[in-house]
Amino acid sequence: MPADVCLLLEGTWPYVAGGVSTWIQQILEAMPHLRFSILYLGADRAAPRAYKYPIPSNVVTIVEIFLQDLGKAPPGGIGRSSISGNDWAAIDDCQRCFAEGEIPDLAATCAVLDRFRDDDDFLANLAHSPQGWNLVVQQYMEMAPAGTPFLHYFWTNRFINITALNILRTHLPEARIYHSACTGYAGLLGAKARAINDRPFILTEHGIYQRERRIEIFNAAWIRDQNRREFLDLRDSQGVFKEWWTRFFQAQSRAAYASADAITTLFDANRLSQIEAGADPERLRIIPNGITIAPFLALPLSERQPGNPLRIGFVGRVTGIKDVKTFLQALGLLRDRGVAFAAYIIGPYDEEEGYAAECRELAVGLNLGGLLTFTGRVNVLEWYRRLDVVVLTSLSEGLPFVILEANAAGIPVVATEVGACRELLNGRTPEDRALGSSGLVTPVASPAATATALEELSRQPGLCRNMGLAGRERVRRFYDLRDVMTQYQELYESFLYAGQDAAGAD
Repeated sequence: MPADVCLLLEGTWPYVAGGVSTWIQQILEAMPHLRFSILYLGADRAAPRAYKYPIPSNVVTIVEIFLQDLGKAPPGGIGRSSISGNDWAAIDDCQRCFAEGEIPDLAATCAVLDRFRDDDDFLANLAHSPQGWNLVVQQYMEMAPAGTPFLHYFWTNRFINITALNILRTHLPEARIYHSACTGYAGLLGAKARAINDRPFILTEHGIYQRERRIEIFNAAWIRDQNRREFLDLRDSQGVFKEWWTRFFQAQSRAAYASADAITTLFDANRLSQIEAGADPERLRIIPNGITIAPFLALPLSERQPGNPLRIGFVGRVTGIKDVKTFLQALGLLRDRGVAFAAYIIGPYDEEEGYAAECRELAVGLNLGGLLTFTGRVNVLEWYRRLDVVVLTSLSEGLPFVILEANAAGIPVVATEVGACRELLNGRTPEDRALGSSGLVTPVASPAATATALEELSRQPGLCRNMGLAGRERVRRFYDLRDVMTQYQELYESFLYAGQDAAGAD
C-alpha cells in the first residue's frame, strides 16, 4: 500500500535536531491518521548517524540515499558502455541545462535513468567509459570559457553531474503526494515525482535554499576560483567554477518551482524571494511555524527586581551560522559598560566542535568566566523560567522557533535582522503590529548594537515586561501549532481527496 505522503528530506530529520527537523516531527505527530514514507538524502554514508527524534508509528518506511555514493571504476577498467546513443543524448541535454542554470527535460532524462535504476555498472559507465570521457571533452570544448583548466573542469563536471544523475536515478517510494522540505536535490526528486509518477508535489522552503547555497559557494575554499589574481588585483569575480555551482543550484530551484503544485513558505520576504527566483505567485502561500503553546503560557512572567543582574540566554546550537562569537563580544561590551548580568549559552555544542572550541577560547579571552555558563543540551523549557531576555545573533534564519518559544514564555528577544525575526518581533499584519513589539532587532554581526539593545532592556524593567506580554499574546493568536498544522492537513487533503466530491455527485 503506498504511503499517503512521501517527505523528501535533505540533511535534516531524523539525524539533525532543531529548525526544519522540529517542523517535520510536528507534521508527523499532528497527523497520525496519515501514512508517511521518508526519503532522506545525506552527504556521506560513512558519516556517523543517530536518530535525534523518536520515529512515529505512522512512518511506514525510511529510505536513505547519499550524494557521495558515486561508484568506482572496476579494477580491470571498463569496456564499451551499455548506455545507448540516444541515452547519451538525453544525459548530455540534462547536463548542459544544469551548466546553464536552466530546467532540464526531467521526463526524458528520468525515463533513461529509470532503465538503469538497478544497473550496478551504470555510474561506472557514466564516469569511466570512453563515451563518458568523450561527453566531458565535447562539453568542455563547447561550453568552457577560454583558458579554463581542463582538470578542474573535469572534476567539477563529475561532482555536479554524476551526483545529480545518480540522485535522479533514485527509485521513489510509492506515495499519493510528495512533499519536499527544500529545493536542492530533494526538490529535484519532487520534480521527478511530478514528471514521472504524475503525483502532486508540494514544496516548502523555510530558508531560500538557492540563496543559502550561493553564500556557501562564495565563501567555499574548496571550489577553485580560476579568476583569483595576485593579492594586489582587486577585480571581483566568483570564477568559472563557483558560477557553475551557483547555476546548478539555480536549475534545481527552477525545476522545483516549476513542478510544484503548491509552494509554502514561512513569511512574506521569503515569498517575494521565491517569486523573484521563478515561483508562480498563484501557487504560493504563507504558513508560519508554530509551537505547542500551553507549556510556555504556564510559565510565570519574568519579574526582574531592581538591582538584580540581567539574566541573558542564548538558546541554540553553537555553530557558525548562529554567530555565537557576536553574542560573546556583546557580553564583553556590556560588562565594560557596567551592566550587571549572568549569561547562559543553552544548547548543544557537538555539531561544529571546532567552532565551539573557538567560542570557549573567545569567552576566556574576554574574561567572561564568572559571568557566562555553557549549559550544553538541556530541557530548554526549564531554562526559560530563569531568563529575562533571549538573544539570537544568527547570520541566517527562516522563522526561528526560539523566538516563538521565548515570546510564548513572556520573554523579550534581541534578534538580528534575518529571516522573519523583524516580523515576529514587530508583527506582520496591522492586527499583529497593534500588539506592540516583543523585542529589539539589531544588524547582523554587530556586537555593539546587540550590547546596546541588552543595555536598554536592563535599564527598563517595565519595557521587558511589556514586550513579554506582547510576545505572549502574539504567539497565542498567530503561532499556535494546532492552527498551523490544520493548514498543512487541509493542504494535504486538497490533493489526497481532489475530485472525490465531484465523483460522488455523479
